[in-house]
Formats: sequence, structure tokens, C-alpha cells
Amino acid sequence: MLAGLLLVGALVLRGPFAGGLARREWPWLVAFAAAGGIGGHYPYACSEGLSASCRRLEWHLQLPLHHYIHVVSGIAEFAFLTVAVVLAVRRTRGSTTRAARVYPVLLRVLVVGYPLLGLVYLTDRLGTLVEPIFFVTFTAMALTEVFEAVGTANPPGPGAARPATAGRAMSPVRPAPAGDETAQRTRRIGPADPPADSAEEAVRARRTAHRRGRDARAHLLA
Repeated sequence: MLAGLLLVGALVLRGPFAGGLARREWPWLVAFAAAGGIGGHYPYACSEGLSASCRRLEWHLQLPLHHYIHVVSGIAEFAFLTVAVVLAVRRTRGSTTRAARVYPVLLRVLVVGYPLLGLVYLTDRLGTLVEPIFFVTFTAMALTEVFEAVGTANPPGPGAARPATAGRAMSPVRPAPAGDETAQRTRRIGPADPPADSAEEAVRARRTAHRRGRDARAHLLA
């Protein structure tokens, strides 16, 4: 019971956030720890794995109530932690943190371990070999969840989309020399073109002056 209470306290102190986001598996782990504390408070009345008579009494519901509370809490522990592992794998998919590498390994262990656990339950053999696998898996999950970084965002994995500006170096803006700027401005603006009406008036004025000069020369020659 003490271990369950300590784990609940550690999870509550750690908080449900990681990388600025809430961890969906956190309440399932708290429920797992609470179920473990309840199971520790209500122990088995007898060992059904070692005693055929105890197993027979268990099936016929002839054992004390605390025995069945322990059984139900144990089943709840397996269910709560399995859901927590699945949610943790989904949350950290595509991330490269240490926790993101641990959660998929734990899920694979559970996928392999549950058929073996069912075989143990049906045959009442190899329980001492299979149960430690789940104990180590549950412990690794709890420790990973407690020690996962709080404020560090999960860096994107190799297949994650990157911002469009990633990898581009921003070249500094260099001011153009004063002479070049003046020349560019002169080339851009250029001399002012005369309006179309002024050009036509100038042509007519030149023609009139030419006609008057020709008439004057003709008058002098006459």
C-alpha cells in the first residue's frame, strides 16, 4: 500500500504536463497507482497459485471479501497501465526524446507478455517467470512518466514537417554607396520629357520663323 501511495504522490507532484501539453496517460497512471495501493491494503486470503484448495474456494466465492478486492484491484492495475502505455505512445509519436523511445518498447513487451500471462493463468505454470516481466514493465513505465521533462517541448522527429525558413541563412542587408544610389536615382528618374503640346508649339514656331526669313530674303532681292 505504501508503494502505491508514494507513486500517487510522485505523479501528483510531477504534474500532468510535458512540453507545455497535458499528458492524456497521466490520470490512467494515477488510477494504476491507486489500484496498487488498494490491492496492498487488502491482501490475498490464500495463494491460489500454489494451493488447489484455495483456487477451488476462490472459484466458489467462499473466500473473505478482501481476497476478491485484491483480485479486482490487480486486474484494474493491468488495465489502467496498459491504456496509459498506449496513450503515451500516441502522444510521443514522431518525437525523439528518451521517453518517446521507451514507451514503444514497453508496448511491445506488453503485447508479447499478455499471451504468456493467459497461458500461465490456464496452466498454473511458469508464473514465477512471467510475472516479473510485468513488474519490470510497470516500474519502467512509472519511472519514465515521473522523470519525463516538464517544460521541454518534444523535438520533431525525422519525418516531421519543418518550417519553410529552416536551414536558410538570412543575408544582411548592405546599404548601397551614396554615389551608386544617386546614379541609380538619376537613371531611374532621368530628364523630364517635355509635354506633347509644348513640342508641337515649338515645331510650329520654327516653321513660322523659317517662312518669315525666306520672305525677308525674297523682299531684299527684289
